[in-house]
Amino acid sequence: MLLDEAGDWPADLLAVGTEGQGALARAIVGSVADQVVRSAPRPVLTVRGDPATPSTAPIERVVVPTDGSAASRAAAPFAIDLAASTGARVDLLHAIPPQLEDAARVDRPAAQTRQIREEVVEAALTPLVEDCRQAGVDHERVVRRARAREAIADYADETDVDVIVMATHGRSGVERFLLGSVTDKVIRSTDTPVVTIRPGDAAWA
Repeated sequence: MLLDEAGDWPADLLAVGTEGQGALARAIVGSVADQVVRSAPRPVLTVRGDPATPSTAPIERVVVPTDGSAASRAAAPFAIDLAASTGARVDLLHAIPPQLEDAARVDRPAAQTRQIREEVVEAALTPLVEDCRQAGVDHERVVRRARAREAIADYADETDVDVIVMATHGRSGVERFLLGSVTDKVIRSTDTPVVTIRPGDAAWA
């Protein structure tokens, strides 16, 4: 019912709470929040914690994770608009998985491995840096050597950011149970509010 009506609402954002159900229960049944994040035709804000004690703190830091793909960049316009309207800084976060660095080291000198890593980072972050500059939004590049989910959640918790804005591929329950998605794992592992954007959302493409 919620998703059926959401497309007709003149709303820019849907907000839902998460209950942190067990992984097995989520995989078999799924929570309302999971279904909304996967399928909603609007950006979705998911919030963990006690809804009776909402935060009234201003938004000062927004994190945008990117792996350089077009899908991950889909979240940038929303994040930049949010930062522009609140005066927040955008932290552009790119994670370098350990297995990627290990693969790059095979039969290569250290200097070449470093060059490959730098090229990957530049390709992922430069387009978003330019978007921030054009919008006049304060921004910072952040590179973490860790798996994406850990890099995002740990950075948010360590630096006390206000919101994470990231894309979701809307995977099905079975696919999520077998493989998982970075977005799902971040939502379940951090207390930081997360705004998810579906790639192709016309409002923020």
